[in-house]
Amino acid sequence: MEKRRSALDIIDGYKGIMPLDMRDIDPKYRNDAIKQHEHDIAEYIKYQKSLSPRLRYENTVMRAEKLYKIDDDAALDRRKKREIEQEYKHEQKGKSYVKYAK
Repeated sequence: MEKRRSALDIIDGYKGIMPLDMRDIDPKYRNDAIKQHEHDIAEYIKYQKSLSPRLRYENTVMRAEKLYKIDDDAALDRRKKREIEQEYKHEQKGKSYVKYAK
């Protein structure tokens, strides 16, 4: 029998801190785990503010993720354009066969 997941089972993270999964934590330790998670996030925010802007998470990791997304979108656009061109070539070839078959 599978446990049902609820929104209370996973506590959101923050940028470089992963979400906290509460499903495997003993109920008597959950409050402590949540407090520690919140404390870790607060410490992380302080640490990020102490860094120079060029070294902060949003200017390194998130920037790279944004560049990857832009690259993926461009690749998808190129693929769609090639498919359209290929379809057009097939149509033209089919028309020429019909024209000479008569």
